[in-house]
Amino acid sequence: MGYSSTAGSNALVDFKQLFPKVDGLHAVSTAHHHPFQRPEAFTTSSLANDRLPSRMAINKLVEFFFDDVNWQYFILEKQYFDCLVTCWYGTSVETLSHLSHKELGRELHYFPALLFQVLGLAIQFLPLNSTVWEFLSQADMALCQKYSDIGVELMRHAQGEIVALTKVQADFLRASWLKNIGKGVESWRTVGNAIRSAQELELHRHKSTHEQRSSSPRMALSRVWYEEYKRRLWMNLCIWDSLTAMILGRPRAIHPDDCDVEEPTECDIPQDPSTCVPATQVVLERDRPNTVSSNLFLYRLSNVWHTVKALQSDRHYPTDYSVVQQLHDRVNHIMDRLPPTLRHERPNLSWDNQYPYLRQQREDILTKANLVLMALHRPHIKYRAEARRAALQAALVILDSQHRSFMMARPHQYKLFGLSFYTIDASLLLSVVTATYLPQKDSEVVVKIDHVLCQAMNRLSIMHSYSPIARSGLAILRQCYHVLRTRLECDTAILNLPDSMATEPGNLRQESEADVLKDTLSELQPHPLHQQYEQHNHQESVSHAPTSLSSGFSASPLPLSNEPNSSQSAWNFDTNADAGFMATTGIQPPLHLGPSTTDFDETYWLNMINEIPDVLNIEPTEIVEIGGTVDAAALEYDPVWNQIQFFDSST
Repeated sequence: MGYSSTAGSNALVDFKQLFPKVDGLHAVSTAHHHPFQRPEAFTTSSLANDRLPSRMAINKLVEFFFDDVNWQYFILEKQYFDCLVTCWYGTSVETLSHLSHKELGRELHYFPALLFQVLGLAIQFLPLNSTVWEFLSQADMALCQKYSDIGVELMRHAQGEIVALTKVQADFLRASWLKNIGKGVESWRTVGNAIRSAQELELHRHKSTHEQRSSSPRMALSRVWYEEYKRRLWMNLCIWDSLTAMILGRPRAIHPDDCDVEEPTECDIPQDPSTCVPATQVVLERDRPNTVSSNLFLYRLSNVWHTVKALQSDRHYPTDYSVVQQLHDRVNHIMDRLPPTLRHERPNLSWDNQYPYLRQQREDILTKANLVLMALHRPHIKYRAEARRAALQAALVILDSQHRSFMMARPHQYKLFGLSFYTIDASLLLSVVTATYLPQKDSEVVVKIDHVLCQAMNRLSIMHSYSPIARSGLAILRQCYHVLRTRLECDTAILNLPDSMATEPGNLRQESEADVLKDTLSELQPHPLHQQYEQHNHQESVSHAPTSLSSGFSASPLPLSNEPNSSQSAWNFDTNADAGFMATTGIQPPLHLGPSTTDFDETYWLNMINEIPDVLNIEPTEIVEIGGTVDAAALEYDPVWNQIQFFDSST
């Protein structure tokens, strides 16, 4: 009927409390006295089984997913997933203590859809020279790029009144797959579906320990840990909802006032959950990395954006601008709470060899913290000099962090959403704001800006064959950079850069080409299955810069004023612009994964540029030196940023 089943939420639930429980002690204890039967819908249907690869191929792809993909978000916990795999293949389930017989049936109802999403993400990131390809048949090779779509089809066939954790997870993984191919709007909608299902499961509500009725202490502990697992999934949904709303400018589906669930415990779920309680940790291993610390940071960071929206600090002309600085300080405080293994400044590196993903997590944390800072200050660039300084500083940190992430990544990871999107977002703001609000020409800051923009364009040119986001963003960024160069009245570079800076793009090209060669080495050897696969996934080459731009951009050449800070009410781009000195890789991978179109196309990026406030049409009266540095975005640039001066239009 649509009523919540939470105790105290309505009269019907309170009335139900007068009757004996049917899902508590009795349901759990009797689950192990009845043989489990798989749902009829999937027992007889050939939709799943006819499209799955061999069991060995499934095992290899699942293993790759948990080793190389799951660390990005930790959406799944391997031991719970393995339990469902075992049950799906009909093995005895007598030891499954965290789910009742009825609950298990619900989870398996959507499990094939979840399995195909796992396989789809594994294929999306599987290196070309991986031995896993050898376990796929010719039929599998023709189908594997559609695994995620098959998961959606299975979900559609399974739809009904049943809701389960596997349904939430299948939608969540689908959203991740979509985001990596540049389908941002569809990804946002799919996350919305996952959120609604999670809310129907009441993952947003607090459940006390005494509500976990079980037949034994071991079973009770198992169910307590499973509730912990649910809290982690809800936390992930909150992160995605808030940060996606911030990045895409979309409304949020989750509001803090509706939620009273506690934060997850900062520890790993043990291999045997029936032996300990959450937060129990061996003293000698208290500093060991865990699967929740990074997401806890992002969860707290996402709550900052909720506060921004509640205080309307993302709007122009705030009543009290000091609120913006207070929110900035709050981001710094959250950064200070990071465990030593994840902090960027003086990190504990002793675990890096055992947990290789820690290096990427550190950069992801640094990038996302500064994305929030950039979004926080972006609306106030027009009237607040300190906002310009903070936004540019955050953009610089993002680009340096993204460069380090890129240098750690292998070519099969170039499809990661963040490697392209965050680079483009920060680069566009940096180039447009720098060209509009000119710093001093001889400032060391301009040298740094030129350096990171060249690095960014080189990275995007290398990734453009892997990522449609990189493809579209590179076309616009090149033209923004051309405008910046023109504004600074330089022909081949902004300044005479030091040799090390001027030659680094070439070095980047050589290093990246070496990685591409390593990753595509297997293509030099005959692989008949790959030929069919390549033909199936052939794509068009990188798109050229558009010849006509969206509204808000002039079609006439950009006039240059003799005044040092002349205002231009609109941007326009020379479609013949060419960052000629920028090195581009000549290596194009023959295997293209994902579509050649993206929601983040040239129009999207042009709209993003249009949202950057323009400088006022008045002449500056003085040069204003910006104040103190900002901690979260000032890990390396204090000496540089102490020199920066802007022509301030607000004086």
